Amino acid sequence: MKRLILTTLTLLLTLASAHSQECRTIAEFLNDKDAMTEPFTVKGVLTKLRDTTTITFLIEDETGEMNVRLLEEKDQVKKLAALDVRYGDTLTVSGLLSKYRPVQGKKKVLGMSQATLIATADAPDHDDEIPFSFSVDTKPLFLGDNPNTFSKWVTARLVYPEQSRLKGHEGTVIVHFVIFPDGTLHDIEVGKSSGDKLLDAEAIRVISLSPRWTPATLDQKPVKFYISAPVIFMLR
Repeated sequence: MKRLILTTLTLLLTLASAHSQECRTIAEFLNDKDAMTEPFTVKGVLTKLRDTTTITFLIEDETGEMNVRLLEEKDQVKKLAALDVRYGDTLTVSGLLSKYRPVQGKKKVLGMSQATLIATADAPDHDDEIPFSFSVDTKPLFLGDNPNTFSKWVTARLVYPEQSRLKGHEGTVIVHFVIFPDGTLHDIEVGKSSGDKLLDAEAIRVISLSPRWTPATLDQKPVKFYISAPVIFMLR
């Protein structure tokens, strides 16, 4: 119990001090050995997401590129979705020095671990994009084909709600879900409403009927994969 209290206190002190850290460049962080024990704040543009389990991503500024791994929580996929970040967004993070494998190759590189997201600045086209998917070795397949096949599968099974039809309601529902390593869909929810609850519910209903996918893989192992799928309702 004492160890747990001490660990919790240390974490709280780390997070609190992160907000007071001066923002430095990536080059300064990578060259500073003291960053192994003291929080170090860096600002950069999100360029790639590496891992769905630990949320390891890449940011870069004018001085270089760095791996960043956020503090681990129970459900990192939901955490990332809640952060509402996209490629091109500028992130300010604070954490400790660590070592990672780079995205390609086996040579060890320096990066940031136990990181806390301090601030974000949206890219100009942030609102025009659906949440980005994870960087993996192979992306998930639906019935042995690409996700476009899934869109056709969903469209073929939609039943236009009669009340929505009578009112002339149309729209697009953005549905978020996670493909688990066993190919099943979980955490199916509306990311952006069509403006009609009946249309939203129908989109969720059909996607919930999906058969198993071929899961994404990373380092030759099945991994979770976060997807946002548009479901279009259009009167003919």
